[in-house]
Amino acid sequence: YLNQRYLGVTGRNDWSSTLPARALYYFSPSVRLGWIFTDTLKLRSPLLPYGKLRVSWAQVGKDTDPYKLTQTLAKSVWGSYTIYSVQTTMANNNLKPESVVSSESGIDLSLFSDRLGFNFTYYEVQDRDQIMNVSTPPMTGYTAANVNAGVVSNSGVEIVLHGMPVKTSTLAWDLNFVFTKDRSKLKTLPEGVSVLQFGAAQNAYNQTKVGDNIGDVWGNDVGRVQDGEYKGWPIVDKNGYVTR
Repeated sequence: YLNQRYLGVTGRNDWSSTLPARALYYFSPSVRLGWIFTDTLKLRSPLLPYGKLRVSWAQVGKDTDPYKLTQTLAKSVWGSYTIYSVQTTMANNNLKPESVVSSESGIDLSLFSDRLGFNFTYYEVQDRDQIMNVSTPPMTGYTAANVNAGVVSNSGVEIVLHGMPVKTSTLAWDLNFVFTKDRSKLKTLPEGVSVLQFGAAQNAYNQTKVGDNIGDVWGNDVGRVQDGEYKGWPIVDKNGYVTR
């Protein structure tokens, strides 16, 4: 509107054969608004030639990998024999598409005849109905099950400062500085599950509890000297390995 206010709306519908027939499609809408306030408020000047406020919101669906709905046989070869075995992850014909909802707001400024610029963005993202493998008791015959579970919340800021300290008819020198801060938290998990483990190695576990940050690494501390000159030092056994 008058090259000062902008509105953009999109919508997309996807169908996926990897989802159950009753939930095989998902709609992905988005809306964004922008306002060049330096034009509307007649603030344009060499000091502030450009200023814009912006907000946006979007929802995006996501399907899963093939063969997650019904049990299939895994093929392998042992010597001259071909072997078919039941997969160790329980299939689930009640899966729903994942949903990622994001919102963003920010400001863009140009200063000193476009020699200095500043951009600030704050964003929030929620990943809902995540499709993940959850460990199951061995008595079920499976090691894990595919389920819709878990909400991961992601938020952060991005600050960009860019400038042009040198500008002549033959030379232009641009500088850009970027600062970002991002935090991802695990909000919910399936009933009866309090920890989501991504991997483990050498007694260290990449796992996250509900309410904690994604990417936390857990592990058992080593045995340590309790007093004396070497207080706090690790204790090793006769083979040179640290004790726990």
